[in-house]
Parts: sequence; structure tokens; C-alpha cells
Amino acid sequence: MELKELLALNEPSVEQYGEMEKQLLSIARAASAEITRLDAEGLARGADRLLGHDDGGEARAAARATAEQRRSDAENVLADVRGKSASLQARLEKEADEQAWAEVRRLLAARSRAMEEIDALCSKIGELYEAVIENGQTAQNAAPVKINLGSAFELQGRMPSQIGVAIMSRVHLSVGRPFSVQAVNIDQFCTAYDNQIRFNGLPGFLGPVHNAILLHSQ
Repeated sequence: MELKELLALNEPSVEQYGEMEKQLLSIARAASAEITRLDAEGLARGADRLLGHDDGGEARAAARATAEQRRSDAENVLADVRGKSASLQARLEKEADEQAWAEVRRLLAARSRAMEEIDALCSKIGELYEAVIENGQTAQNAAPVKINLGSAFELQGRMPSQIGVAIMSRVHLSVGRPFSVQAVNIDQFCTAYDNQIRFNGLPGFLGPVHNAILLHSQ
């Protein structure tokens, strides 16, 4: 597009501002080159002036004034274009940041909702675990023939603790075997994590990292 068309735009793009800057710089440089040429020509015509001949000074002065004005106009418009371009670029960057943070918040909200569902499923697992224990004991007591089950640790699936460990192992498999790659001792598992989850729930466990991610979102 020509410069006059670009300058007539109501809402130019960053690229169009760049094209304006390019053309205005070209005009300013051409005007500067013309001024340099005219000044050099004036110096070269000194002999004509000494001899009283017409050295073209009047025409040269008019041409130089025109070139000076053209350079000044180009530089002034260029400064305005650069200011508007920088303002537009800053606005676009802010909008892009806002969109990116909105996406971050959406993803973190989805993460929290997933943890809420896991929390609810864990509560359901607890209810089902109690049913497993209660029904096992009731079935054992209701059997018309009393069976000697021997030592408490001889039969798999007899002790509540065994069943609890089996359930934990199943969850462990479902969540990528974290205890295989992360060292967690029994005290940490039974106190630190246990207390955090008991009081804050699984969604609350995510709070610190979510806050850290969103720290610079404002």
C-alpha cells in the first residue's frame, strides 16, 4: 500500500505501522541526501559567485527549503507512527497475556475439579471398604460350619489391614506407581500427607502450587 493509503487507515495493524515506518524513513533519508547534494553543489559554485555569475543559489535555496520541510514532516509523522505502533504492540501483548492467563486459570480449575472427583471417589472407596470388611465378618459368622481360618496372616484377604493395603496398591497402580519413584517413608505417609488431606482435602492439596503459578497473573 502507498503511504497515503496507510496513513488514512483507522486501525492499522502492527505490520501496517511497520510499512509506514519503512516508507517514512525512506522519505526522510531521501530528503537528507537531497540537502547534502544541494549543499555540496552550493560549495562547488563558489567560483561562479566570485565572477558574478548566476550560481543557481535562489533555486537551490528553494529546493533545500522544500527538502528540509519534507524531512521534518517525515520525521514528525514517523515519531507519531512509532508511538502508535508501540501502543498497539503493548495492547496486543497485554491482551495475549490476559488470554494466556485465562487459559491457565481454566486448566487449573479443571485440575481442581478433577481432584474434587477423586476426593469423592476416595470417600466412596472408604464406604465400599467398610462394606467389604463388614460383609466378610458377617459371612464368616453366618456360615453354618465354623471353619478354622488359622493364623490371621495365613489367608490373603482376611485381615482389614491386608484389604486396605490391597486397595492402596490398586490405587498406586492407577496413578502411575508414585511410590516407585518418590521416596515416602511410613511416618510421612501416615502423618504428614494424612493430616494434610484430612483437613484440606485433595483439592486443597493443590492450593500452594496453584497460587505459585498464578502469582504473576495480576
